[in-house]
Amino acid sequence: IERKTLKCILEPEDKYKLLNLENIFVPSMMNGTFCDVLYTTYYDYSDFAVLKNRVYNLNIPLTKCIRIRKYHFQPGTYFEVKYKGGTKIRALIDDEYNLLELDTIQEEYKDIIDSILDKIKLNKVSPIFSNSYKRMSFIYKNEPSLRITIDSNIEFFHNNIYNIMDKDILEFKIPNSLSINVANQYIDEINKLSGINLKYINFSKFEYYYYKVILNQPY
Repeated sequence: IERKTLKCILEPEDKYKLLNLENIFVPSMMNGTFCDVLYTTYYDYSDFAVLKNRVYNLNIPLTKCIRIRKYHFQPGTYFEVKYKGGTKIRALIDDEYNLLELDTIQEEYKDIIDSILDKIKLNKVSPIFSNSYKRMSFIYKNEPSLRITIDSNIEFFHNNIYNIMDKDILEFKIPNSLSINVANQYIDEINKLSGINLKYINFSKFEYYYYKVILNQPY
């Protein structure tokens, strides 16, 4: 999966204004629902090499995110690896961290996935925290390739540490086939119709946890 992502922090009243745009926000249905609960566990080396490489832009040839994700209303467990630039590798796995449906994975990514899964099996890469949140998924009526998600009730867990965000996150998931200028035109239209001013930020749930929980600093 290769795409660009724009993110905004939403106030509660802004979310409801957007949800009222039923004429342009079309529910993206999956297994009979456009709303699901996501459960995600993030993984890293003992020295947080993946996270530090991402946060401090060290340009080490590592992934910028390793995670395993499940859905409340969808079957299956998904292993995901993200790289700088928007590339995401996604594969279905079993409970023993073995790949399933090998024919759906591009040949160039199989060795990478196998290598990281082997490290998880050997505890060389371990869970560092988990989160859960409700996600509503939409497509933009005037451009179906533009996907929009709203995440709310975002909670973080690790051992006895618990943290919850008091804001919602809106994401515009823009395929590389759609220019950012065209995407911005659609987003401007959404602003005008909803009467709000969406402001884009650099936001990551992964980095939020690092700053707020590990470093106990604002993010």
